[in-house]
Amino acid sequence: MKKCVFFTTSIFFFTPLSAHAECCVFGDAGDGVNSIFISISSYDWLGTTGSGFLNSANWEFGDLFNAPTGSGSAAYLPVQFRPQAWYVNGFFVRYIVPVNGGAVLSSDYTSNSYLRLSSGVGANLTITNGATYTLSNAYIGHNPTNNYLVDHPGAADTAILSLNNGHIIGAVTLGVDASGELNVAGTSSITGNLLIAQNAGSYGTLNIASGAQWTLNRNLITFGAGTAIINNEGTIDLNPC
Repeated sequence: MKKCVFFTTSIFFFTPLSAHAECCVFGDAGDGVNSIFISISSYDWLGTTGSGFLNSANWEFGDLFNAPTGSGSAAYLPVQFRPQAWYVNGFFVRYIVPVNGGAVLSSDYTSNSYLRLSSGVGANLTITNGATYTLSNAYIGHNPTNNYLVDHPGAADTAILSLNNGHIIGAVTLGVDASGELNVAGTSSITGNLLIAQNAGSYGTLNIASGAQWTLNRNLITFGAGTAIINNEGTIDLNPC
C-alpha cells in the first residue's frame, strides 16, 4: 500500500526532497501542467523536533501524510527507523538519517503493518505510560537494505525497544540479522510470539529489570541461529492463549 499526494509546480520547492528514491516518484496530472507526484511506502522516523512518536513533525513528509497515523485509512504504512539513500536521476547523493533516533510512545497506536528498527541510526523506541502498540510484526535489529553500513563501517549499533509499563500486540523478532535489544521494566507485556536472534551473526538481548512484571501472552519463545542473551531480574509470566 502507498499513500500519495499530488501537487502542481507551485510547490516546486519540494523537488529536492522528492529525490528520495525510496519514497517518491514524479508524475503528470495529464492536463499538460508540469506537476510533482509524491508517494510514500512507509513512515520514516526523523526525530526532527524531539521524541514524540505521534508528532507528525518527527516523520518524513509527516505533515503531508499525517504520519504516522495516516488519514481516512486503518491500513497504516510500515514504520521504519533507518538510514535512507537519496538518489537524483539515478545518481546517489547522500544518506538521510534521523536527527534523533529515540522515540517515545505514551498512548495507544494501532497499525496493520510492521515496525522495523534498523542498525546504524541509534534507533530506540520506548513504549510507556500503559500504552499499547498493535502491529503485525516488530523487527528489532535489522541491517539496512542499502550500503549505509558499508560506507559507514563504524555506525553499526544496537536497535533498542523498551517496554516501561508498555505493551505490544503482535509478533516480535529481536535481532534479525543485526543486534537488537528488548528492555522490560514496570508492568509490561507482549501478546504474540517472540523470536530471539533469528539469523547467524545476529544478537538478541532480553533485559528484564528488577521488580519488572513481564507477561508473554502466548508461551512461544523461539531461538534462531544467532546469539541470544537473557538477563532476568524480574518476573516472567507465560500466559498461553
